[in-house]
Amino acid sequence: MGYDYAFCVSLNASGELDQYERVFRMLDERKIQPGIFVNGSVGEEIKSMLINSGYPLASSGYGYIRHTDLKYPQAVEDILLNENYWDRNFTGFRFPYTNPGYWSLLALGEHDYLFESSIGADNLDFFHGSIVPYNLVISNEGFYRSTDILEIAPTYHDDYYFLNAIKGGREPDSNLLDKNIKVYRKYLSNYWEYAVKPYNGLMVYLGHPAYVGFNDSTLTALSGLIDQVQDDNTWMTSLDEVAEFRKGLGKLSFYVEGDVKRQKIVVDAPEYLVLEDVCLNFPMDIKNAEAKKGKARIKKTPGGSQLIFEASNRQSVTVEFE
Repeated sequence: MGYDYAFCVSLNASGELDQYERVFRMLDERKIQPGIFVNGSVGEEIKSMLINSGYPLASSGYGYIRHTDLKYPQAVEDILLNENYWDRNFTGFRFPYTNPGYWSLLALGEHDYLFESSIGADNLDFFHGSIVPYNLVISNEGFYRSTDILEIAPTYHDDYYFLNAIKGGREPDSNLLDKNIKVYRKYLSNYWEYAVKPYNGLMVYLGHPAYVGFNDSTLTALSGLIDQVQDDNTWMTSLDEVAEFRKGLGKLSFYVEGDVKRQKIVVDAPEYLVLEDVCLNFPMDIKNAEAKKGKARIKKTPGGSQLIFEASNRQSVTVEFE
């Protein structure tokens, strides 16, 4: 897509109405659509607000706290109960307390969920999860199965990890909270600079309106991160868009003919699939590019060039190199 990095905001449904509104006002000002993971304990007032907001909603199950202990029938029941409660077929899922369960993952795959966002990525302390979306392979008692579920990993530590002084409904010590906010902001900044950018990856922020939206001060942790991310060449997007784009890329095939001076790239794809702003990287400088359908854009990079175009079945792009 011509971007160096990608960024998403995801929120677990937890908090009071004014806390949701505080977070949403800030995100709306920055034209960011958060993905909200909802469950069966969301009250009617907030449920109605979230439905009317138009933000993409995903599921975190109806009521179980730990999916690791569930068998297949219980997992299916929990997934379907939440779909019934929200009157929609979700395509994304996040496990409560981000603890995936084998049978639940199997159930998600068999109910056509596109992505899952629980396995926290941590490239700061150790390698865990991934900052690049990948297809899950799950195993149980010596058996394994490859799924069509895309894992879009969130940050390893969420806002609760840093702001748990808020827990319990009591007013937290202001000095302690200020210190926690500074540490949290530094963690998010370091995560972006040292865990995501060196690998041209995706950062998925994981938070809760109850914590990051507790007051104007706690909100600066997220708003400061967004300001930092927007200064870079970043695709500011949503989990749903990432899933659709990555799934689409997996259905594309490229055929190339030509020589070092001139090449023709032909796309093979399902008839229904059209992907805007597909980007191919070249280690040489492109002088000219012409697409059969639409326009082909050329972007110079330190390592060569990027070719950006609309990918669809029988699309072709002719490229001339300097």
